[in-house]
Amino acid sequence: MGPHYGATAAACHRPGPGAQFMPGKGPGGHGSLWIEEREGRIKVLDIKGVCDDGIDTLEPQLEPICDWIDKARQEGGQVLVHCRVGVSRSATVTIAYVMKHLGLPLVDAYLIVRSRRLSVLIQPNMRLLYNLCGWEIKLAKERADDDERKLKKELSRTLTWPYLAKEVHALNEKYLH
Repeated sequence: MGPHYGATAAACHRPGPGAQFMPGKGPGGHGSLWIEEREGRIKVLDIKGVCDDGIDTLEPQLEPICDWIDKARQEGGQVLVHCRVGVSRSATVTIAYVMKHLGLPLVDAYLIVRSRRLSVLIQPNMRLLYNLCGWEIKLAKERADDDERKLKKELSRTLTWPYLAKEVHALNEKYLH
């Protein structure tokens, strides 16, 4: 069995302007993940400064996070992605990785991740969902490789932001009353 990796998006303290991720730097080295990491049994990617508040963004971090997960998997590692509740930030990271790794549009990746969580709800907050929409366009452009026809085909699989936001609202409406 290969090495174990943990990517955590739970840290919600503000290290300064903008979020950052820090391989292997825990909050004061406390907690079981940090003990395991310090003793060399796991590697940790700590994503700092991203609260589940609808304000913070993961957009600039999605690519380096996905690259880190790819590297971990190439080295034979197993990856655990988690945050405090497991509903929004970790779901966003996992959906982004599935989109990139499998070349899928956002909705398909969401459904795959949701189906693997069994009875646990995943619901990236609207800011993070918007980040995933931008990620979807970025990945489509990469796959199209400057071919306008390919790009049109790639983007035809995506949903518009207003439509996606309306559908999320409809899903959540029963919980608002």
